[in-house]
This record gives sequence, structure tokens and C-alpha cells, in this order.
Amino acid sequence: MGNRSPSSREQVLEMERKLGNLAVWFLIIIGLWLVLSPVAPEYTGYGWLRGVLGGEGAVARFFVGFLFLYFAGIVREKNEVRHLLRHLVSGARSSGEGEEEQARTAVELLINGLGADRPETRAAALENLQRLTGQDLGDDQEAWQQWWADNRAGFRP
Repeated sequence: MGNRSPSSREQVLEMERKLGNLAVWFLIIIGLWLVLSPVAPEYTGYGWLRGVLGGEGAVARFFVGFLFLYFAGIVREKNEVRHLLRHLVSGARSSGEGEEEQARTAVELLINGLGADRPETRAAALENLQRLTGQDLGDDQEAWQQWWADNRAGFRP
């Protein structure tokens, strides 16, 4: 992964934005399909799907299950961000850290954020790491960890 040029970083961010929009359109299309399918089953494939899954109740359970899985992903991401922020704030308050130590804690959390499952979380961590440190090591978590090991003691935000 390593060091990326600004143009490729912009391309990655643009791709993430497009994929996010694609996910929204996918949900809209599924919603419209669910509304229209019983009205025109021969045109939407609803009759075939009902036969494959074993009835209307099975089709409904299939899509409700899909929506629950999607919602679970959203809740997981929200909880991940909440946990990281809570850890950062409570660490700063409980230790009476000064601004420099708070920045060090933030750098450590952001480096950990580079290993997150969600691309949006990784992109936000990278952007904030670059802004806070003035460094551009790309999205390579190991490179950031090595840089931090070498520079933590003398780091000034």
C-alpha cells in the first residue's frame, strides 16, 4: 500500500464516495422492488423468487434479514467510532494530560484506526494523521507504527 500520490488518494476517496452512493441506490432499488413485486410478479421475478424461497413469508423473511444485516453494519461502525472517541476523551481527562500528550494519544488512536474494517474509518484516520503530524506515509499502518516508535518522544503537534 505504501506512499500514495495525491491524485491516487483522491481517486480512492472518490471511489469510496461512489460506492457509498451505490449502496444507497441499491437499497432504494430493493425497496422499490419490494413495493412493486406483489403488484406485477411476472415482470419483477417475484413469482420465481417466491417459488425458490418457498412462499411469500420466506421472501419477506429474506429481505427483512438482509435489512437487519445492513443495519447491524451501521450500528457496528457507530459503536466503533463512539468507543474510539470515548477512549480519547476519558484518557485525556483522567490523566490531566497537556495538549502535547493529548495529541500523542490521538496519533496512537488514529494509527490504530488505519487497521479498521471500514474504508471510511481508515480514510478518516489517515486524513487526520496527516493533518496532525504533517507526515504523509500513505495508508500503511506498519509504516506509521514504525514512524511513531521513532518519533513519539520528540513529537510536537
